[in-house]
Amino acid sequence: MVSLPRLRKESNKIKREKERVASLLFFVLQFSYPDYSMEMCMEAKDKAISTKENIFSYAESLVYAVIGVILILTFVFRIIVVSGSSMMPTLINADTVLIFKNYTAVEQGDIVVLDSDVLGKNLVKRVIATEGQTVYIDDRTGDVYVYEGDEMGKPLTETYIAEKIDIDHIGTIEYPYTVPEGYVFVMGDNRNASTDSRELGAVEEKSIAGKVLFRIAPKGYTGIVK
Repeated sequence: MVSLPRLRKESNKIKREKERVASLLFFVLQFSYPDYSMEMCMEAKDKAISTKENIFSYAESLVYAVIGVILILTFVFRIIVVSGSSMMPTLINADTVLIFKNYTAVEQGDIVVLDSDVLGKNLVKRVIATEGQTVYIDDRTGDVYVYEGDEMGKPLTETYIAEKIDIDHIGTIEYPYTVPEGYVFVMGDNRNASTDSRELGAVEEKSIAGKVLFRIAPKGYTGIVK
């Protein structure tokens, strides 16, 4: 990578060369064309040098752009590759996604990346319930209920799941389950092929590495992730 001090040094060097180039051109052109003026020589000199100056100008702009991208990916966004099939059909194995790192306002339905100490790897899951909400899974129908207070209400309308939960994947926690303060309840969209809060319990909000925003690969499947 070309450093900025080096670019400035080269730019100054070019400027110092201008007069020497102009003098040389003037000598050559005067020898060949006696009517050739100094102004015409300076114009020829500027054309000869402008291309090199433009190259260094573009290189300097490129350096700034690369630095900007590095800073954005370091402090704002992050790119990860999905591993496994627990989020099918929304995300599949080897999908590359962009996540927003500075993410604090967790909402039900968000797809998040979790730093899991239990499994020793990042998990991509959907937030089913946030703190204070109660989760109940009907072991007969596989329907998921999320509510506050004593009124259970209607089951969630989940158009994004692969299939409803079967009796063998209800999990090991006891229902109804109320999410503690500072925690979230998460599940994979592929309900019968996902390790999540049904076995691990609710996870701390501070373990959320970011919110999945956009799928950037593979080609043909890019777009906003919901």
